[in-house]
Amino acid sequence: MNKILKNGKVLILIIAVLLSAITIYFNGISTGLDLEGGTLVTLELDRAVTPSVMEDAVTRLELRLNRLGISDVNVRPWGDSNIMVEVSGTSAEKEASVIKILQEQGVYEARIDGVVAVRGSDIVRVDPPEIRKTSYEGISWHVPFTITKEAGQTFAFVAKGKGGYPVDMFLDRPSNSIIVMDNAMYKSLSGLPSDLNLSGIDANVTIPQIQNIFSIEKRIGDDIKLIGFSNSQEIPSLLKSYVGEKEKVIILATETEVGKDILSQVEKMGFKVEREVMGKNESQGVYFNRVVGLMNSPILSENLATGEASATPSYVIQGTSSSQSEAIQETSSLKIILQSGALPVATKIVGKSFISPTLGSEFIKQILLAGAAALIAVAAIVFIRYKKLYISIPIIMISISEIVIILGIASIIHWTIDLAAMAGIIAAIGTGVDHQIVITDESLMEKGGEKRKRKSIKKRVEQAFFIIFTSAFTTIGAMAPLAYLSLGMLRGFAVTTIIGLVIGLTITRPAYGSIAKILLKNQ
Repeated sequence: MNKILKNGKVLILIIAVLLSAITIYFNGISTGLDLEGGTLVTLELDRAVTPSVMEDAVTRLELRLNRLGISDVNVRPWGDSNIMVEVSGTSAEKEASVIKILQEQGVYEARIDGVVAVRGSDIVRVDPPEIRKTSYEGISWHVPFTITKEAGQTFAFVAKGKGGYPVDMFLDRPSNSIIVMDNAMYKSLSGLPSDLNLSGIDANVTIPQIQNIFSIEKRIGDDIKLIGFSNSQEIPSLLKSYVGEKEKVIILATETEVGKDILSQVEKMGFKVEREVMGKNESQGVYFNRVVGLMNSPILSENLATGEASATPSYVIQGTSSSQSEAIQETSSLKIILQSGALPVATKIVGKSFISPTLGSEFIKQILLAGAAALIAVAAIVFIRYKKLYISIPIIMISISEIVIILGIASIIHWTIDLAAMAGIIAAIGTGVDHQIVITDESLMEKGGEKRKRKSIKKRVEQAFFIIFTSAFTTIGAMAPLAYLSLGMLRGFAVTTIIGLVIGLTITRPAYGSIAKILLKNQ
């Protein structure tokens, strides 16, 4: 026993098991939706995409979620037009945060007089947000950012002579769409904002000119059309002239105001239809701004309207929040979206399902029982084959240590263990037992009725390792495409199997080989 414990490869195995156990204890193991329970959100892409575009979309979503510190969220593709987002656990706050992030595409635009002055792709740096308490009850915040020199020149050209104009900052502006609302809301939007600052406007500018400058319909861009209705039944006729010209119709009304039959008629005309409903505490202006993605509209100062570009063009997105915590959340989200850029394709949430944590705990119990039964069965078969405990016990101990190390690595890299990953662990352990039997057979079994004394134990183990490495690399080669192509749950199975095989080749198989040499040397 002392000789075994002093062996270098066995010591590496012991250290790996101890480090894995410590990591699991402190970091824990991220379990999937099917084991822990939680929410499954289905995103539908605007169109079918290539694998590279799908990978880009998944990577950007993961980046946003990770930067916001949201853990235990698994983002994976499903086919060529859907993304599945698994939110483990039952925290309503975490679920709401994830849903909010998934609803934001991250397309940023700054417009002056309806013309695009800055795009999200122009941003090269986003500085830390500034949050300060205002004189009234509320919190003001600023998110400074810097754009490219070329984009600064474009901004200067668009801004020239527009001192006092609003700089409208949009996030996910619904381009190429029609926004339908009742006439009362339509008329309220055509008037001047109550908090309008006219200090930067020339004194000779007339009220009608000011109304034209601040007309929301002009500021949101020519590709968005606003339509007012007096009776919901006239909506289809109002949209007839836009068939084939606009892609989307957004109806600002409840189901009571505009029924499902109207929505169905509009869909049959070939439009993508969305319904937006005003929140309890929203004014009409705030409501409309949310729909079109208008975050804020700072007034363009005269020094930025000269037409001269700055050497280091820097700008600020500003806003207000009701509390410090809300301001921190909003600025963090905005900063991450500006840093990660827009998704390569538009998405929408088409489904949300809940899996009970009770069902997840039942899965875990069944898996543990199945694992224990498998180990007992393997131990019995190995003992029946060799009829020697000193051979059977090391094989079982190595298998258990392999499970611990796989889980330890999963804890370190924050790999989610779900049913597919558990299947991968079982497959890796099964392969490991098979490899250990190959080593044992090559070291112990007879050939032609005589012990193979011509070859030393060392040579026979080396021959066994040639077989093992060939088998393992063949399996890794078969699993690699599944891991690379991100084929849904198959990826979890493939990645876990590969991790198990690599651990086996580098740690557990060499350790068992050394144990076999020591135990069987005099056999």
